[in-house]
Amino acid sequence: MIYRFGPFRLDPARRLLQREGEQAELPLKVFKCLLYLIEHRDRAVSREELLDAVWGTEHLSAGVVPQTILQIRHYLGDTGQEQHYVGTARGFGYRWVGPLEPEDATPGGVTNASTAPAAPAEAAVGSKVPGKRGMGSPMAWVVAMLVLAASAAGLYFLRKPSTPPAAPLASGEAALLLPVQVSAGPDDAWARYGVMDFMVERFRTAGQPMVSSETVITLVGAQAESPNPKQLDRLVEATGSKLVLAANARKRGARWTVSLETVHGTQLPMIGTGEANQVIEAARLAVDDMLVRLGRKAPTGPPQDPARLLLLQQIDDAIRNRELDAAQALIKRVPPQWRRDPKFRFAQATIELRKPDPAAAARILDGLLAETPAGKDPVFRAQVLNALAVVHRILEQPRQLEARLQEAARLLEGGSAPALAGGISLNLGNAAAERGQYDLAAQHYARARWNFERSTHLPGLAMVDFNVGLRTMDRAQPAEALPYLHSAAGRFAALGNPMESATWTLMLDAYLDLLDMEAATAAAERVRVLAERVANDPQLTAPASLAEARLAAVEGRWQAAGKAFDKAAAIADAHAGQSWADEAGAIATAGLAELALQRGDPAPACTRLRRTLHRLKAKEPQPMPLATKGQPWLTLVRCGLAQGQVAIARTDAEAFAELAAASPGFAPRLFATLAEAELAAAEGRHEAAQVAYENTEILAEAGHVPVYRLLAVQSHMAWLMSGRPRGAPAPARAWTLADSVADRADGSYDAALVQLRLYHALGDAVAWRAALTRTQSLAGERRIPPALQVAP
Repeated sequence: MIYRFGPFRLDPARRLLQREGEQAELPLKVFKCLLYLIEHRDRAVSREELLDAVWGTEHLSAGVVPQTILQIRHYLGDTGQEQHYVGTARGFGYRWVGPLEPEDATPGGVTNASTAPAAPAEAAVGSKVPGKRGMGSPMAWVVAMLVLAASAAGLYFLRKPSTPPAAPLASGEAALLLPVQVSAGPDDAWARYGVMDFMVERFRTAGQPMVSSETVITLVGAQAESPNPKQLDRLVEATGSKLVLAANARKRGARWTVSLETVHGTQLPMIGTGEANQVIEAARLAVDDMLVRLGRKAPTGPPQDPARLLLLQQIDDAIRNRELDAAQALIKRVPPQWRRDPKFRFAQATIELRKPDPAAAARILDGLLAETPAGKDPVFRAQVLNALAVVHRILEQPRQLEARLQEAARLLEGGSAPALAGGISLNLGNAAAERGQYDLAAQHYARARWNFERSTHLPGLAMVDFNVGLRTMDRAQPAEALPYLHSAAGRFAALGNPMESATWTLMLDAYLDLLDMEAATAAAERVRVLAERVANDPQLTAPASLAEARLAAVEGRWQAAGKAFDKAAAIADAHAGQSWADEAGAIATAGLAELALQRGDPAPACTRLRRTLHRLKAKEPQPMPLATKGQPWLTLVRCGLAQGQVAIARTDAEAFAELAAASPGFAPRLFATLAEAELAAAEGRHEAAQVAYENTEILAEAGHVPVYRLLAVQSHMAWLMSGRPRGAPAPARAWTLADSVADRADGSYDAALVQLRLYHALGDAVAWRAALTRTQSLAGERRIPPALQVAP
């Protein structure tokens, strides 16, 4: 069947969309989404149904659907307001609303009946994606990444293989072990994941590549039953597993029986069993039996005490579930002869880190480090070093942090413990990025990705994508950051990880930087949904509030923006002294000061902003926090000029210039140069102002970020038009500036204001009135300068 609508012709068989005979280049997913809406035009289609139908087993969040709908509307000439073809079913999804003329594509076909969309009755609900289980709140963004490397690797890294692991195999050759189905009393519930961890590590010891336990646990979630066939197919697709094993542990009297069965990857099921008084010993026997059936040798070496391993697994499971009191109670049950065992002491250190009590953790870890030379147990030493790096992150000791990580990375260069190595490389990348060494950071991130791919560690891969996106945003490259952020959001959504909230917050910022208001609005909707899930985590709610405030300010909703900035400021004040809180507080305070400038009452907000920024500058002699990109300092300079305090503004501008010179990326220099231009203009140094404005334009052009380009043009235009005699011709430069942002004037208040200034200066009443009407429609609660509202 071929479909005609308006000037378009869609041929599904040839995957072709034409507009008046000219082919439109649609990405495959966009085309599939459009076709699905047309083929199901009798009803509304939910976002979840579209996600399932078009993307299938890809681990993407439902937030990718609005972005695809935006692309469809762009190709068809629709907008969010004018929906000629694709309509929005509020709070549900989308439906095809345009007229349609299907025609039979087969030779001799006669179908050509005009059809209209179904009446807008209640939407028919399609398939839905099963709910995902959250994994708890991380610590601060960067601290969470460090903890990932220490805890996601699991305590099983302490149980060092007695024989070296085989060379790493491709992820497609990895096996996947499902959580253990336990038939015993409630006191043995820990075995579901604890025994699973133990068996995964024993398979690895024998040279069988395995999907990490954390990946499987987060994908399977809290469901007690084994996956159904469809869920199993998705697990295999997501992890690239060659072999899937199901495990059962049954307790009868004092004896445990553990069985392993292949449920995917073999023509006939293979079964391995083990029986013993301890579940860990029965699990060891079952794994060894299965290894023989798979053609591998069981690991050799001195026997390990099953009771000791059992207690370690129970502690590990309690820590993973963030049941710190239960983990501490188990530690107290450790017999005296085991209390000096490094494995139990490391477990205690992990508990202290989770509290967090960095000093107590450091005392234990320092002792372990002294007792574990590199030649004795390099993997364990690397894990201790990585945990110490977490301590240094909490205590904000970047030099010591990096030294620990570098030594740990050297210890793992032989290829062992890839999940731990991936976490360490990820942390090294973050440390390099914080110093502005982005090329070095990219190398570390690439190595982290490789190690996480080797261990089929999906949470680690999500964190790599998130960090690359975050650092790309730090460099003021929103368009380049979006693909990484979309990938991270999809992985986090599939894993039920709360970092999905942080990822969508960054995407909202990226769309605002790109002046893509429709995409920003769709992203904001997702941020609001996710904010409810992380409401108790201040390090995720503060950035979300800042992004919401920025969107409201851009849309001219001053009251809403003020409330969101106040919320972020309150969160930051409650955690003052922590770097993330100080940075969030500076951005929130700057936002409130900007609103106060717009309202004409800047004094209190500007005083607080000056105190905040100068305190941060004096805190430590390092480059300006990258996430601020200099905007708060520009606002501070504007505060001084608005209050007639030119000398204070000059002092602030000089302090800003010093920081910007030491900061990587173009954004801080752009804002500092713009501050210099506005200061020179206020002081009547016209030649210096002109030079600074020209430099600002060069920086803005080089950055290719629409919002920065618009900011520079708006300021330059206001200066060019100020103090001109009434009726004098507009400078030639003003024409060029106004035209450079004319394409944004229909959706951006600031761009519309630039056009209004030009037409007012020209004395063209017709063009001025049209520009005024457009600016008023975008103003919201903003006040258009009174002079521009008077007819020229």
